[in-house]
Amino acid sequence: MPDYQPLHLFHDTRSLRLGYASDPTKYLDFIVDAAGDLTVTKSGSANGAISFPGIVFIGDDANTKMTLGLTINQGVADDEILAGKSPDVVHGITTVAETDTFFAAKKNGATNGGLRLTSIGVNNAESMLLEGIANSGDTAKTTAARAPLIMDARKANGTGTQAMGANENIAVIANRGIGRFVFDAEAELHCIGTSTSVYGPSATVGGGFGCNAQAAQTAFASGGALAAYGAGANGLDSGANMSALHASVVAMRAALVANGIMS
Repeated sequence: MPDYQPLHLFHDTRSLRLGYASDPTKYLDFIVDAAGDLTVTKSGSANGAISFPGIVFIGDDANTKMTLGLTINQGVADDEILAGKSPDVVHGITTVAETDTFFAAKKNGATNGGLRLTSIGVNNAESMLLEGIANSGDTAKTTAARAPLIMDARKANGTGTQAMGANENIAVIANRGIGRFVFDAEAELHCIGTSTSVYGPSATVGGGFGCNAQAAQTAFASGGALAAYGAGANGLDSGANMSALHASVVAMRAALVANGIMS
């Protein structure tokens, strides 16, 4: 148990000081300004640490699912419930958050709930970074595979949850609200552009195919179907058709090389 000491009480017209009787340099000041706002400082420093032995409540007084932590109930408010600020950050995107706010958390919908996390960076192509650190790795490529970062989609089932159903979406990557990549419950990736491509256990490519950041390849122009097979020079019915076959193989190899699939 903490070693509790007697407290002395000092106050003036707008402040209250609680301090150790045996050491006047250790105290807390509770200061109320003209607007009625309360500031708490420790031994004259705004950077002092204040600890709480139990749950801290804001706007609430009970949480049966919490033993030690912070519970915030913002009532009917729909704006930020938590924000991180820094005087080093000046992003200017004030229709989203105050200019020194670099992250904010709020409800995703006024009555729908959910969580919306917003990260705002300055002068950099990078903003939000999710970093998972584990003390070991997992090489399994099965439904039980583990990794430092895991996204797990579920939907409601009474008072519990269940897996997403057939053809239901697990995750979407969007460009300012417009879905571009959709992952569904069948482990299929749907790429939505000028045409929709589906990649999964049995892949169907709806557009051109490109690998390793190479431009998508278009269909090889064969010049039409070959003539019927017949015995002749080089095992084909004509040297011209043999040349056409060779050209087709050369073009396929060039496409594989360009995409980094073949050297």
